[in-house]
Amino acid sequence: MEFLLIIVVALLAIIAVVVIFDHLGKRKAREAEAEALRNRTYRPGDPFSSADDDSVYGDPRQLKPGDLVELRGQTYAVRGTLRLTQDGYTWTENFLDTGLGSRAWISV
Repeated sequence: MEFLLIIVVALLAIIAVVVIFDHLGKRKAREAEAEALRNRTYRPGDPFSSADDDSVYGDPRQLKPGDLVELRGQTYAVRGTLRLTQDGYTWTENFLDTGLGSRAWISV
């Protein structure tokens, strides 16, 4: 009889541990999902960003200071934009900067 009581207590302890870990795992998943949503909503982002990082989406003519652009695996911030017109042609020059010394111009 005492042996049966030990087995029942051990089974209850195992069930309690499984339930606790399941609850903690689900809570961590909910928190991670909420954090991912917060990051997508409030962080600065690449205006051409998509689930397919090998593709470019968006209109590069709409770049403005403060936008982020990724070129060759490096993220640049648009620091300034010039809109130029000559002989009926119009184009845009954007000054890009990583903030770490790497700078570039992109013409659209």
